[in-house]
Amino acid sequence: EGKKNSEIAALKAEIQQLKTSSALATTSPAAVPAAPLAAVPFSEMEAKLASYQAFMAEYIVNAQTQKLLAVKEAELKAEKKFQERLEKLFAASGMALPGSVGEVVTADAAPAVV
Repeated sequence: EGKKNSEIAALKAEIQQLKTSSALATTSPAAVPAAPLAAVPFSEMEAKLASYQAFMAEYIVNAQTQKLLAVKEAELKAEKKFQERLEKLFAASGMALPGSVGEVVTADAAPAVV
């Protein structure tokens, strides 16, 4: 039992030591002063901000354009896939696909009255 008590005391001392070292570790970064804002000229900050705004505007527009193109591409792939399936189904049933090339009738194709 004496051995257990000494082991407990050693562990408590280690815990206390870790607590004090972690307390020092958390307070030491706060003690390091940050770079003062006055060191950066206002005109340089304005230029950086304008550059950042231009970059973000271009990035957002490009991202939206890429998203739109990706959606259109996915729609075309899906349309092609289902069109192929419909063609196979109609071919298997022996029926002509509605709106196929042979059945297309346009206003220009109407016979002229002589």
